[in-house]
Amino acid sequence: MKKLSMIIVIALLGFCLFGCQGGNDPEVVEIYVPDGAPALALVSVFDKTEIGGKQVKFTVVPTDTIGPALLSEMPDLAIAPTNAIANVFNKGKDYRYVSSHTHGNLFIVGKEKLSDLSELKGNTLGVIQQGNVPDLIIQTLLTDSGIKFGTDSSDDMVTLRYFQDGANVIAGLKSGALSFGLLGEPAVTNALAIEGMTEVFDLQKLWGGDGYPQAGLAAKSSVSDEFIKALFDAVTEAGDFASAHPDEAVSRIAAHMREGSESTVKKLTADTVKRCNIKLIKAEDCKEDVLKMLQAFFDINPSSLGGAMPSDDFFRIVK
Repeated sequence: MKKLSMIIVIALLGFCLFGCQGGNDPEVVEIYVPDGAPALALVSVFDKTEIGGKQVKFTVVPTDTIGPALLSEMPDLAIAPTNAIANVFNKGKDYRYVSSHTHGNLFIVGKEKLSDLSELKGNTLGVIQQGNVPDLIIQTLLTDSGIKFGTDSSDDMVTLRYFQDGANVIAGLKSGALSFGLLGEPAVTNALAIEGMTEVFDLQKLWGGDGYPQAGLAAKSSVSDEFIKALFDAVTEAGDFASAHPDEAVSRIAAHMREGSESTVKKLTADTVKRCNIKLIKAEDCKEDVLKMLQAFFDINPSSLGGAMPSDDFFRIVK
């Protein structure tokens, strides 16, 4: 009888280990989102303290701190650049990719209209987030077009000059130190408010299709499928909250900023939110697009993914 009981216990343990996804939610589910467009992906539920019967805490962090936060395994869930999630996964951190949320909000702005990327040659392009999605997207597009680029100045190439954030690129455009700037929304809207400034290229259109999975949701294994499904439902039910309530969205982001930091999102319009290209797509439906983008990034710079393409268990299918 004891032997039979032991067999049953082992069988149940095996079921839980191999048949369950998560299911051991933390007491308070900590959810981090970067400032800017990624925050808009979840801003509709920032007012909630409970989702799916679990306590939740949303924290908006400066863009450049989301990678280190994942490496330290601080949040239970986090919106982050897709390549950053691949990077920490490849470094053995307990995160899997469960959904994509922003699908490209990058634009090149300047005071001169151009018809082709090759016309950027001989000019300096200010670029945000060196080694991350904006930089990797423009490098991929230039490479695919056979256009030389680098950090040196030359008439036969595009000179890339890197900046920590959009505010510094905008300052360079204002002063005339930069001919063109690569920015993400909502910074693009701020740049276009400068007299004479215009949209030069929509990088989503240049990429093709419906854009690319710029940022997604990473989840620890300790977070259950049930909770993630409840979060998905809450976000879906909120619909286009930021478009309908742009001022409230700004207020919510400011209210949830990590202590000691300040949001760069000062003003939003419905048009700005639309250009942020926000849409929840589950892992099983965006896997192909994610792998296509990550392969392009790997070809440009393998270290941007932690030195390897992620294995198939990078994706977590929430059922």
